[in-house]
Amino acid sequence: MLNPRLLPLICACGPGLFVLSACKSERPTEFVNVAFTISVDADDYKTWSFDGAACEDFDVDWINHGALRSEMIESIEGVLSELGHTRVTGDEADFLVSYEFWIEPGTTRATTSANAKGSIVIRDGDTGRFVWRATKKATLVRGEGGRNRVNKVHVFVETMLQYVTKL
Repeated sequence: MLNPRLLPLICACGPGLFVLSACKSERPTEFVNVAFTISVDADDYKTWSFDGAACEDFDVDWINHGALRSEMIESIEGVLSELGHTRVTGDEADFLVSYEFWIEPGTTRATTSANAKGSIVIRDGDTGRFVWRATKKATLVRGEGGRNRVNKVHVFVETMLQYVTKL
């Protein structure tokens, strides 16, 4: 509904001003690309398992992949638990969760920071069929550790899993 107090301003300035102001919006600071298989009925999904064998780590040796994996699993488990899903062993899971990471070409041992992308992937526990994926950019910083890295991983996971509305 149009605010009656704006009518004189709109009439005085012409319709062009109203159209431009109505279309202006803030750009998101974070972009998450989400894909899912619409034909998969995930309404009954309650349990999940982490599929470590399906995970793809960064292709650089200066990242502590063991620590990253641990932080990813902890963050994924925390968010999925808040959404009402329970972690079980692989054979009993309704859905399987894994992650994939890519780093921009040209990253070397001398690189101190790099642009990267990461995805969280969900597949059906019985068929292995693709169900859902979210992908997001991230910046890797060499030597970053401790609470700062843990917090960044959690925000990375939470930002993507907020779009799991189909499960």
